[in-house]
Amino acid sequence: AIAYAIDKDAVLAVAVEGHGTVAKTFFSTGFGQATDLEGYNYDPEKAKELLRTHMDDLDRLSEFLYKKETITGEEFMNILHNGTAEASPVEDTGAEEIEA
Repeated sequence: AIAYAIDKDAVLAVAVEGHGTVAKTFFSTGFGQATDLEGYNYDPEKAKELLRTHMDDLDRLSEFLYKKETITGEEFMNILHNGTAEASPVEDTGAEEIEA
């Protein structure tokens, strides 16, 4: 949503008086940015739609961060996929564990 919400051309025009190019990713071309990426066009309606669609996830993430102040990548993904920061139980595949 953030990528759609920022008018990168306007930022370029104002911040550096039009000198430079708009990056298609969070990394500049000096970091090996792929040249065939389309990037995200400025589309505030698309940004709003994405936020509305994922508001429940954002609420859960906000609540967790309000209580804990920090979040790990694993907790973040668990909240998105399971609705809770706790890892979901591992399914029993019937395979035996092998000791090293």
